[in-house]
Amino acid sequence: MQPPTAPRLAPLLLGALAGGCAVGPDYHGAPSLPAVSAAWPVAGGAAGGTAADRWWEDLGDPELARLIARALADNPDLASAEARVQQSRAAARVAGAAFYPAVTAAADMSRDKLSRNGENLALIPFTPPTTEFTDYKVGVDASWEIDFAGKTRREVQAAVARLGSSAAARDDARAVVAAGVADAYVDYRDSTLRLKPAHDAADAAREMARLTGLQRQAGVASDSDRDRAEADADSAAAAVAPLASAQQSALFQLASLVATPVEELRAELASEAPLPAPPATAPAGVPADILRRRPDILRAERELAAATAAVGSAVADQYPRLSLIGDAGWDSVHAGTLTDAASRYWNLSPQRRQTPPAARRWRATVARCSRRSLTPRAPSCATPPSSSACRRCGRRASACGMRPGARRGAFPSVMPRRSMRSRRSAPPTRRSMRCS
Repeated sequence: MQPPTAPRLAPLLLGALAGGCAVGPDYHGAPSLPAVSAAWPVAGGAAGGTAADRWWEDLGDPELARLIARALADNPDLASAEARVQQSRAAARVAGAAFYPAVTAAADMSRDKLSRNGENLALIPFTPPTTEFTDYKVGVDASWEIDFAGKTRREVQAAVARLGSSAAARDDARAVVAAGVADAYVDYRDSTLRLKPAHDAADAAREMARLTGLQRQAGVASDSDRDRAEADADSAAAAVAPLASAQQSALFQLASLVATPVEELRAELASEAPLPAPPATAPAGVPADILRRRPDILRAERELAAATAAVGSAVADQYPRLSLIGDAGWDSVHAGTLTDAASRYWNLSPQRRQTPPAARRWRATVARCSRRSLTPRAPSCATPPSSSACRRCGRRASACGMRPGARRGAFPSVMPRRSMRSRRSAPPTRRSMRCS
């Protein structure tokens, strides 16, 4: 067989060149910010030069950093988020593999016996010398789909955007866990620092009430002085209980976040320590920069990018799909002649596939992909809420004119067209009402 000539390969080359096109809308990302005035204190990165995802290191508290590291290592929500990131990364690699040919290698040896009365041998004018033989075959099969309309490219874009969304969700979970640990730790340190002066004040008020009682017995103080001192002592003692409760609550919350028993964590935090000091400099920049660093905003932006790419993939379904399919190898009934030139075979053929046109279904698919992440999902009308409801709009049969239990799409017939005057004067009949 002669190799394909240039005129025969021209349509394939044109298809390959057209593979650089991608139909559907392009996602352009967030708009660029205008130039900031030189008077605005702009500084790149997070405060203190630390990475934005490790903001707690700028607080200068090694105990807090150790607790946050323990919580991030043992949190099951973070483990699930990381697993989803790995799953999205694998899905992106699978989508990107569609750019390359799919090659399958195989080696086969089979013992065959043909029927002399079968359709293969019964009609030949001579008797075949043998009908039983051993077949040896070694070869490769390959197929490659040319990205003519950019469907594969859009699917890769959607997969990469979903990977970014999963990574943003993981970062959001990390930020929530770290913020929860920091909040509980600060509450515990704050209540501990305030609890000691409250105990001292209660002890001092109690001692003052005792001394005032002795003065009353000696006749130096009055009954009102003694009562006032006792009231002050009771008020100071009552101020201790809320602080002790806040300390216990913060300790239990912190123990739950770091997966440590309460008594063990209490022993770790027994030594007094000041509150974490805020950084000397805060992250500078315009407010839009703060919004763009938020993981939930980044996740929503990546989901919008994935939805935009899904629209392009749906639009590409209306275009034909071009593929190159071929195989090559060696085939022989004798093992000794398997590698001879006469045992070689190969085949190369283009293939064109196109889904039969279904305009309404295609437009519905594009609309669904376009609005999946932009509008809330509307309730489905396929299942009627009751037997007396319309299967198309969900309203009662008396409101839309459908018979109870009527099939979807079975509209009642419309009355003959009447004049404008009679249409305004006569009330609407049941037969003239339709679902809207």
